[in-house]
Amino acid sequence: MAIVVFQTIQTCVAKSPKKKAKGEGTKDDAHGAAFHLENSPSDEREINLFEKCLPAVLFVLFILYPVVTKNAFDGFPCYWFEDNTRGWLIADVDIECGTDRHTGVQLFALVTVVLYPIGILVTCAALLFFASSAIIAGKPTHLSRAIEFLYREYDVTAFWWELMEMLRKLLLVGIFGLIEPGSILQIAVGTIFSAVYLMVQLQASPYKNRSDDFLAVAASFSLLMVFFVSTLYKYDTLTASEDLQTKMSIEQTESYIVDNVVLTLILVVSVFGSIVFALVLLVVQIAVEIKER
Repeated sequence: MAIVVFQTIQTCVAKSPKKKAKGEGTKDDAHGAAFHLENSPSDEREINLFEKCLPAVLFVLFILYPVVTKNAFDGFPCYWFEDNTRGWLIADVDIECGTDRHTGVQLFALVTVVLYPIGILVTCAALLFFASSAIIAGKPTHLSRAIEFLYREYDVTAFWWELMEMLRKLLLVGIFGLIEPGSILQIAVGTIFSAVYLMVQLQASPYKNRSDDFLAVAASFSLLMVFFVSTLYKYDTLTASEDLQTKMSIEQTESYIVDNVVLTLILVVSVFGSIVFALVLLVVQIAVEIKER
C-alpha cells in the first residue's frame, strides 16, 4: 500500500509538460478550471495537474474502498445478550453497546460512511455525468481523459457500470452486514441480491471484450454459489442438533440432514467449474477471432 501511495505522489509531482507560450490560452484560462476541462478541443493534448493526478488518486481510492467500507460499518453491529438488553460491539468486544463510548464510535463510523463509501460513489457518479457527453460522442476532454479509469473497460452504452460495481461492494461489504449479523435472513438477502445482480450483468454485458464479460459472470456466479451454499451450511447446523434429530423420524433424517463434505464439494466444483468454463469460452473466442483474421 505504501508503494501505491508513493507512486500516486510521484505521478502528481512529475515534471509537467512544457507550458504554452506567453499570451496563449488566456481566454480559456479566464473561464475557470471546470469550464476549461469540458470546453477544451479534443485535439489539445495538454496534460494539466488535474488530469495527471486524478487517475492515480482514483486508483488508490478504489483499492481502499472495500476495506474502508467494511471498517466503517463495523462500528454498528453488536452481540446482544440478556434478552437484548446488553450488547458488545462485534468488532471490539471491549466496547459495550448503548454506552457513551459506543455512541462516539457510531458517530465516527457514520461520518466515515457518508464521506467515503457513499461520498466516493456520489463523486464518481458526478464525474461520469459531467463527462458523459464527451464519452458518448467519443470526443475526449481533459475531464473524460482524467476519469478514463472509470469507464475504459466498458462499452459506451454501459460506461457507468463501475458505479454498479461500487454499489455491490457498498451493499455486500457494508449495508448487508447490519442485517441481523450471522442470521439466515442476512444470507438470504445476500443471495437474492447476488442473483439479481447476475441477471442484470448477463443482460447488460457491459465490457468491451467478451472475455471480460465471461470472467465477470463467472465471478458473480461464484459469489452467488457461496451465498447459496452458506444457506445450506446454516441449515445443516440446525439439523445437526442432537435434540432436533431425536425428534425426527428416520425418513426425515434421511431427507433433511446434509453432509458438510458434500456441501463443500458442491461449492468447490461450482466455483472452479464456472471459472474453467469462462476460460474455455475465452479460448474459443480467441480461436474464432484468429480464424476470422
